[in-house]
Parts: sequence; structure tokens; C-alpha cells
Amino acid sequence: MIVTYPTGEKIDLNTGLRPTQVHIEDIAHALSLICRYGGHCREYYSVAQHSCILSNSLQSMEEYDQDTRRRLAAIALFHDASEAYIGDIIKDVKYSNRVQGLAQLETEIQAVIYKRFGLAPTLQDLEIIKHKEQELVAQELFSFICSGVPPKDRDIIVSQSASEAKQMFLEYSSILNIVDR
Repeated sequence: MIVTYPTGEKIDLNTGLRPTQVHIEDIAHALSLICRYGGHCREYYSVAQHSCILSNSLQSMEEYDQDTRRRLAAIALFHDASEAYIGDIIKDVKYSNRVQGLAQLETEIQAVIYKRFGLAPTLQDLEIIKHKEQELVAQELFSFICSGVPPKDRDIIVSQSASEAKQMFLEYSSILNIVDR
């Protein structure tokens, strides 16, 4: 059983996560304390900060109209929200044939979260976000994992504290009009 913070929801993933158990404050808090890449970074870099940077990059895409950018930014902000309940599991582990059902559990939790906040990503939305995330991962590798000089078109990401990342996640949620209903 998971007892979330700060709301204190008691969640049994064996019986399934219900939309009424999902709260932005719990997600922001948990993601701000979870380090990307299983903690294998030079310094702390949270899933919350990653999600905010990705959301912001989609909000800035000029090739889409304002409504599309807002929708993509909202979906991107919550694209890893399932990790608030199951942690950030390294991709090689998540999709390993030695760990049966983990990827499916993540997909089910993610669907409940999207439903809770009225987000209905299409396959095309998810592909756009995935492409943008791959660009961000390249930037993260130079900022937190690899040594050397980053490519000229990439800025170094400066790590935020957990409290800064949590606050930014909550602010982005508010700006995007995503609220607990």
C-alpha cells in the first residue's frame, strides 16, 4: 500500500488506482523527490524538473496553434506522472522480460492520471512528445551524465532543488489550467 504525501491517500495498486485518489500536490511532491536515470547522475535531477522542461519546450513550438501547444504542454507535464506511484524505473529494467507486467502497470496508472485531469492524448500527441523528449534527453546527458562540451545548440540544464522543482510543477499545472477536479 502507498500512502501519498501530502494528501494521505491510501492506494493499493493491486486493486487499481482510482481517479479520485490522484492529486496534483501528491504528484508534484513525489516527482520532485525522484531522481532521473535511477540516480545515476553527477548531481540530483528530478523527474518534476524534467517534466517541466519538456512541457515548456512543447509550449514554445511555433508550428502549432496555441490550443495545440497548450494541450501538448499539459500532456507532457504529466507524461511521467505514473512515476509518482511506482518510481522512475530505468527503461532497460521496465521493458525487461525478467520483470513481467511492469510496463503494463505503468500504462494503466498513466491512463488513470490522464483521465483524472481531462487529458486525452492521441497517438500523434504522444509521438510529438516522445520526439521532443528525445531531444531533451540528449541535453540531459551532457548536463548530468556525460563529461565534455555539449553541442553548440544545447544549453546546460542547471539542477533545481526538490522544493524548487515541486513549486515549478505546481505553477505549470496552474498556468495550464490543470487542477484537481
